[in-house]
Amino acid sequence: MSAEHFNRGAGRDIFEHAVTTLELVSVAENICRRCRNEGARELVRALRPQTDRGWIEESLAEIAEAREFQERHGRLPMPDTSARRWFDREARDAIPAEGLLEIAALERSVAELRRNVEREEPAYARLRQGVSGLRPQEELVKAIDGALERDGEIKDKASPELKRLRSRLRRTREDIRAFAANLARSLGTPDDATFDGSRYMLVVPREKCQRREGIVHSTSHSGGSLYFEPFSLVEKNNALGTLQSDAGAEEARILAGLIDRVEAAREELLSNVTIVERLDALSAKAAFAAEFRCVNPVMPADGPLRLMAARHPLLELSVGAESPPREVVPLDLRLDRAERVLVITGPNAGGKTVALKTVGLLVLMHQSGLPVPCAEGTELALFDKIYADIGDEQSISSSLSTFTSHLRHLDVMCRTADENTLCLIDEIGDGTDPDEGAALAIASLERLQSTRAVVIASTHYGKVKSFALRSDGVGNASMVFDDENDRPLYRLLQGTAGRSRGIETARRLDFFGPVVERAQAMVGREAFRLEQLLSELESTRIAVDRERDALRNQSQRLNTLIESYDEKVHKMEEYEGEQRKKIRKEAEEVLLVARKEVEAIVKQIRETDAARHAVRAGHERIGRMAEELTSVPQPARHAQRLAVGDIVSLSPSGRPCGPVLSIQGDRAKVEINGKIISADSGNLYQVEPEPAAKPAWPVDIEVSVEPLATTQVDVRGRDREEALAAVDRFIDSAVMNAIREITIIHGVGERVLQKAIRSQLGNDSRIGSVRSGEASEGGPGVTIARLN
Repeated sequence: MSAEHFNRGAGRDIFEHAVTTLELVSVAENICRRCRNEGARELVRALRPQTDRGWIEESLAEIAEAREFQERHGRLPMPDTSARRWFDREARDAIPAEGLLEIAALERSVAELRRNVEREEPAYARLRQGVSGLRPQEELVKAIDGALERDGEIKDKASPELKRLRSRLRRTREDIRAFAANLARSLGTPDDATFDGSRYMLVVPREKCQRREGIVHSTSHSGGSLYFEPFSLVEKNNALGTLQSDAGAEEARILAGLIDRVEAAREELLSNVTIVERLDALSAKAAFAAEFRCVNPVMPADGPLRLMAARHPLLELSVGAESPPREVVPLDLRLDRAERVLVITGPNAGGKTVALKTVGLLVLMHQSGLPVPCAEGTELALFDKIYADIGDEQSISSSLSTFTSHLRHLDVMCRTADENTLCLIDEIGDGTDPDEGAALAIASLERLQSTRAVVIASTHYGKVKSFALRSDGVGNASMVFDDENDRPLYRLLQGTAGRSRGIETARRLDFFGPVVERAQAMVGREAFRLEQLLSELESTRIAVDRERDALRNQSQRLNTLIESYDEKVHKMEEYEGEQRKKIRKEAEEVLLVARKEVEAIVKQIRETDAARHAVRAGHERIGRMAEELTSVPQPARHAQRLAVGDIVSLSPSGRPCGPVLSIQGDRAKVEINGKIISADSGNLYQVEPEPAAKPAWPVDIEVSVEPLATTQVDVRGRDREEALAAVDRFIDSAVMNAIREITIIHGVGERVLQKAIRSQLGNDSRIGSVRSGEASEGGPGVTIARLN
């Protein structure tokens, strides 16, 4: 994380209009709210699009690493860098004790920040490199802490001389107070002396005061008493003043020495602050990327744009704050080398402008080194110029009409665009006579297409729609409209031109009928026929898309079932293999015992000279051994036909097992280890019967083992104990259904529930590994657990 990376220029002026129009500044301000220090906010506000591919890739990699660190370990505690104001050379002599304490606190935080990063595994190479430049001024901190109390007072032990002077001051004050008390008693006045900060004196009634015996400093508020310093106190007060002056000079010397040490370390202190503010800005960008589920797009060399489930972050904030909150409809859009111009049509308030702004803002964010709120698979090429003519830019001060302003932007595009230019044009040619506006729009699109620029334009003009339909290299897109409910769906449909729906909307709103009919007649039969054809084409495309989505969902479900089936088959094969190994080992052990038994029998027969009773006994022992060999347990197999009394198990291993008590349809009740379990017959494994000891007190417990419909459990909104219990129950069901991986949805929040769940999983012998969800799986809001 080099200084060059953060100190790049603010970008070329060519981007400034797009930065303002597309609200990149508002995105930067949203990131700034996550910064602790003003210096970090200034770095974020200075973000501007760049064209250096290496710089962009490095910025995205840094943010991705910081995001991963935060998801695993939480956000780094950033030091407060406001103490940097004391580093200014002009303010060097004016650093108060409080400023020195701020500097010490900053340097302690800097040391802690470096330790927090370096004690983690070396996977975070960029973060470690970033903090490696921190040089905590430990000696300076030690000097400040040794000299100053927390409230800024200088400690007695700050120097031997100060300790000596303060000790003498205390003794002198005690002597003066005692001497003044004796004087007060001799004058018949109150026996305590008052101290004005530099001298002790007595409060004496006016009638008892003898001016020739001392100095009157002032009169009480009532005038009845005088603040009187007897001559006998003057010398003692003078001595006290001398000591105070000496102590003050020593304190000033100590502070000056600390200030000199700050000045000597000024460059290191400023370097530490600069690095902290860079890390603060980086941490804020990572937090933004996590909240908006951003990804790092691919930067293709041969294609302009491919947006997958793109969302406008400012729009997402706006609709998310509504009551009830809504979700932004994601944008899918693709342009390639063969089709670099896209014309978007559709009704007013259908989302055309939002689509243009989403494309433009995400391109600006990407080239500013920020991840973008999209799905994986997004591709964004780099552009040298980005033009955005969106919205009403009428200017009274410069006498520019809306149309004139649009013409000026369009003129710049037509003159300067090339194949590395992105042009976003809202309502191209609008604001003048429709025929002339359409002609200007078509001519401009032809010119921009000839420059190989990437162009996305919206329009209501039928002639522009016709131009897009008949021109090679120009794509059509429309914003989907729900005819049944008469509302826009804000979804982009590429490959189909959309309808403006002006007359249709008027008819739906019950506009004066004769006027609607006359308007339709004036539009003309050909134009009306085109709108009808577009309507039919749009309906067909929507139906095809719905059918495609349904098929995709079915395919995904089928793939999931196939994967689950393959996994269960693999697990079954593993169980069978383990059982075969176990049986083979047991058989080998039995054969070894049998061989020894046979050898013993042969030896006995020989020793008894083949006596009849010895031969008979040998035959009997060999027979018993044969029975034991034939009774070696066999692997369990799926039950084909069950009958009451059959011995079955829920596991392919055949253990634990028990008899079938009753059968009803596809369900069977089985007694296993004293519990009565209700299970699907297809989930049972048949084993060879063997005697099973029943418990002294049978417990009648109904346990239903059902196949799980999902591998996810959602515990958001539950309290800690309820959530942990739900997760434990779900793991039980997953184990019984031979599921190897489950997803626990707990949300992000304050991470309390996440930590509790991960702690429980870490102590659960059924769990093999735990990880955070990927961005496509739900990010830090979910935990993925793999079962043993």
